[in-house]
Amino acid sequence: MTKKQLLMEAVAGTSIIATTILPFVAFASSNVTESLTFTGGSLSLSAPSTVTLDGLNVSTGTQTTQGTGAYTVTDTLGDAVGYNVTAVGTALTRLKTGLMGINSDGNTHVQAGDVALNDNMTAYSYNCAGVGNVGIPAGTNEGGSRFKITFTTGGARGTAAFSILRPDGTTATNQVTAATNAIGAGLTLKFAAVDFTNGATIAIPVSCAAQAVQQTQTPDTLAASSGVLTGVSLGDGGTADSSKTFFSAEAGAGNGQYTFNIAHSASVRKNTLAGEHRGTFVVTAA
Repeated sequence: MTKKQLLMEAVAGTSIIATTILPFVAFASSNVTESLTFTGGSLSLSAPSTVTLDGLNVSTGTQTTQGTGAYTVTDTLGDAVGYNVTAVGTALTRLKTGLMGINSDGNTHVQAGDVALNDNMTAYSYNCAGVGNVGIPAGTNEGGSRFKITFTTGGARGTAAFSILRPDGTTATNQVTAATNAIGAGLTLKFAAVDFTNGATIAIPVSCAAQAVQQTQTPDTLAASSGVLTGVSLGDGGTADSSKTFFSAEAGAGNGQYTFNIAHSASVRKNTLAGEHRGTFVVTAA
């Protein structure tokens, strides 16, 4: 065997390994937290400024009337603790416009706007609501009555005196005239600085269409303009003489905006005086 043959056999019996070397790559990862914060808002209530009851004619018998108001409660607090909408009302009494006063001629006068004359009485809201006040007694179911003022001593303001006969029959005597005299049931007289005549009488008409207990408010027509109705409900309502529930949201519910109506009705007393009567219906969401 020649040297050439030996070399060729040696090469033929050798394994040749080819290796490719790649560049080094480092791998890394990281977790990123996304954060979004909501700021809670408020619990708000939208109510009508006035609910107008159906008008009536003066009658010698009792009557009923009704009207409807639309209410909206909006909860953006975001705490889901639950809340209630409650309300309480007052008597419906005749509204006096302007200022009333007592002049030396023994008559009452009504004037709107600024008081330009010594002939005025402070504005008032007549309170006819039952026991403890000097309104028209509930048992009579009469709507219209009067305060009767009789001068028992003549003379200038500060000397002249008068007596009071109130709608419930109670009296007060020897009331000395002053710049202002409270006579009961929210009425305050303001006497002019003039002379008054002994024996002169003044009738101050008052009217109570319905005491609070004679008024009923009933919720209905619940809807969700935003949010769900699960966990929210209408209350029973009831008479206006004490706080009643009209809408409730349980804990974990009530987020969003809800609308409902309240039907206002009143059992109206007989022999009320003509004119507008007003009461107050205080609605609270909490």
